[in-house]
Amino acid sequence: MSTHNLHREHANRRKEKKSIADPPIYSYFFGYDIALSPLLVAYPIEIWPYKLRAKGLAVVQITSLAMVFFNTFVNPIALEAIQWRYYFVFLAVLITMVVSVWFKYPETRGLTLENVAWIFDKEEARVGVVSAKEVLENDEKTEHVEDKKW
Repeated sequence: MSTHNLHREHANRRKEKKSIADPPIYSYFFGYDIALSPLLVAYPIEIWPYKLRAKGLAVVQITSLAMVFFNTFVNPIALEAIQWRYYFVFLAVLITMVVSVWFKYPETRGLTLENVAWIFDKEEARVGVVSAKEVLENDEKTEHVEDKKW
């Protein structure tokens, strides 16, 4: 039997087996691909000090690849062993992740990178923390190029 015929046969069997779990699974993947995939790189780079960014991102990537290995080789074995009940393992992981993010991750929306560094590093932050008010108050001391006489 050719590959094309195998694919067609599988597609026909899949059309007959509609599942009530399909829409939630597709909506989960949609949300994951929009939100969590880019954050795998963006969030760690924002929260780590400059001197740790490369090492931290390497740890994130290694951990990610280890989880891909687990999902590729271990999940099928567990799914075959306990069948549909294995989805409760995924549910437990998702609930743990949501609770962890909700209670442990500080809100960084709307903050500058300097302010984010201040949140995570406190007094050890190696950036200048300047408010907009300070900049406006000191604006008259700044010499602007357009005002300069050549």
